[in-house]
This record gives sequence, C-alpha cells and structure tokens, in this order.
Amino acid sequence: MQCSPKDKYKYKGVGLFSLPLHKILIQPEKLGRKVVVDHKDNNRLNNQKRNLRICLHKDNMKNRKKTDGLSSKYKGVHWHEKSKMWKVKITADGKHTTHGYYTNETAAANCYNYYALKFHGEFALINDCKFMSKEEWLSFKKEKDKTSSYRGVSKVGENWISQIWDNKNKRNCRIGSFMTELEAALAYDYKALEIKGDKAKLNFYKEDQKNNESNSN
Repeated sequence: MQCSPKDKYKYKGVGLFSLPLHKILIQPEKLGRKVVVDHKDNNRLNNQKRNLRICLHKDNMKNRKKTDGLSSKYKGVHWHEKSKMWKVKITADGKHTTHGYYTNETAAANCYNYYALKFHGEFALINDCKFMSKEEWLSFKKEKDKTSSYRGVSKVGENWISQIWDNKNKRNCRIGSFMTELEAALAYDYKALEIKGDKAKLNFYKEDQKNNESNSN
C-alpha cells in the first residue's frame, strides 16, 4: 500500500515509511532512523529478534564482512607483495594496527581472529578457517627483511638512501644517496636535528656528541 504525498507530509520525521524491517522489529524508543541495529550472524535477511541488537555505529562496523576482491579470502589479511608474506591488519578504536607478517595465510587468519576477539569482543566477526593455537600460528610469523639497522636508512641498488618524515610539511623528505651505510645514517641524524631539534630520535649522534664533550674536558 502506497502513501499519498499528503500522508507522507503528515508523518514526516516519524520514520514510519522508511525504517527497514530490522529497526521496526527492535522498536527502539525515540531513536527513529538514527538507531543502529546489528545482525549478530551478519545475515541481513535473518530478522529474528534474538539475532538483532542495538549498538553504536563503530560496533556495527566491527561486524562488517570482508570486502570482495581483496588478495585474501580472509578478513583482515592482505598479501604484501614486497615481503612476499601475508600481512594482518585490524582497526581498533579508530586506529589501524598491524600485527605481523606470516608465511601461511591460515596462520594470518588465526592471528586476525585472536585480535578481533580481543579488541571487538561480542561484535567480532572472525574468519571461518582451520583453528590454530596461538603458539602454532605465531610459528609462521616473520619479521620483514631490513636492509639497514639504522633509522631512516635503506639500500636501493648499490647505494644507501637516507630519508626522514617531515611533520611540519607532512611529507617524506629524501636526504640523499650515499656510498656507505654509515654516511647515510649520519646524514639522517644531522637532518633529524635540523627538523626536530631536541625531540629528534637519532642513530648515534647524541652519544658521539657526549663523548666529544667529555674528551674536550
């Protein structure tokens, strides 16, 4: 049965003609269109009252299904081409966090499940995969290969590249290309002091400076 334009105007703001079925069934008082109703099993066609719950929008997003077309069949798991491993990411309290790189996709899915339950509780939508104990899925975790142990230094081809994040200009600043790793690390320290002053996190410049000062005394 359709409503006449007159009836729609009469009931404008009441929400009687636009609320989806799951909101009508819950009947939240004085919330109308603004209420968020979550389907516990993630099936929007299952509108049994025991499958519905009022929640915050952020909680409803925790229960969201995996986006189609991604590199992994599991939620929170992505193929990291550079490292040739499966990367685990999860959003908690509005922040994206990474929980490691794994050589096994199922292990990565178990890792996501672990943190989803930890951060999202009853709203966690976990992956349907073979269960692994924490000890087992952690055995597949690997650290990304680092070309340098120094902050802000990486090897590209035969040269060492030094770069730093410039908070003021909101951009990654390339300092230069160097023949040795040590030169690149020193260049990073000098640039960090120039940009960030006393707040700069350095490789070894402050320690060297202290040694020079003590030797001069």
